[in-house]
Amino acid sequence: AAIISMLSKEIGGFVPINPKESKQARASAVSPQVERGEVYLPALESFTEDFIEEHAGFPNASNDDQVDSASQALVWLDERGIDFNLLPLPDRSSSYLRKKFKIK
Repeated sequence: AAIISMLSKEIGGFVPINPKESKQARASAVSPQVERGEVYLPALESFTEDFIEEHAGFPNASNDDQVDSASQALVWLDERGIDFNLLPLPDRSSSYLRKKFKIK
């Protein structure tokens, strides 16, 4: 609660979310959309590889903050009927990620 209070003062428009489900349940809830390619993830950005590796290691990896925050955001959007497939994944991104992570 203290962190929410502090962030509310620092970040305009801050909306705290109190998750109802476990991290695994939230990630599972949005997995179908991610697997269908309905979530845009920019390739060749400094954070992309770490982001994917953390997700690939979930739930057994030591870090899961990005999985937790991404799944909470996607659940929040989905609950409000907001389409999170706003941008298509560019072919260059798709090709790079498929090679890097040996996806067919």
